Amino acid sequence: MESLFYLPVAVSVTIVVSYPLYNLVIDKLLFREGVRVVQVVGLFTGFTGIVLFMHPHILVNYSFYGVLLALFGSIATLAI
Repeated sequence: MESLFYLPVAVSVTIVVSYPLYNLVIDKLLFREGVRVVQVVGLFTGFTGIVLFMHPHILVNYSFYGVLLALFGSIATLAI
C-alpha cells in the first residue's frame, strides 16, 4: 500500500478494492470463459460507480504514480 504516500486513503482503497472488475476481464482474456449479460452489466455498473466516486479529474488532482501503485496493488490481489 505504498500508494497511500501519494493518494488519500479513500482514493487508494477504492482503486484497490475494485479488483473484481479486473477479474472478469482477465478471466475472459486468459481463460476464455464465457461472460453472461448479468456480469457485463455488473462490470459497467461497478466501473461507473468508481468513476463517479473518483471524479474525472483524478489524474489532475492526484499523483499519477500513486494511482498506478494502487492499480497494480489491485491487480496483484488477483494472484492471491
